[in-house]
Amino acid sequence: MSLELTVLPDELSVCRLPASAPAPAGPLDFGLTGMLLSIVRPLADAGVGIFALSTYGTDYVLVKQSSLEVAVAALTAFGHRVG
Repeated sequence: MSLELTVLPDELSVCRLPASAPAPAGPLDFGLTGMLLSIVRPLADAGVGIFALSTYGTDYVLVKQSSLEVAVAALTAFGHRVG
């Protein structure tokens, strides 16, 4: 499964927002299986630690800034498009 992934330009932290807060990403099809695994597996194989955050509308995979270059290379090598 090849995915179009986006590196968000902001530094992120985890916090709880009200249910009415807008989200920047669109909904994901619940029929898609193995999507998160196809992101996490190449990162684990490359030794990149992650924090996965799944919401109703999308999944976020957070990596340390110092691991970003290795993470992008691993995901690209796996066949994902990272922009």
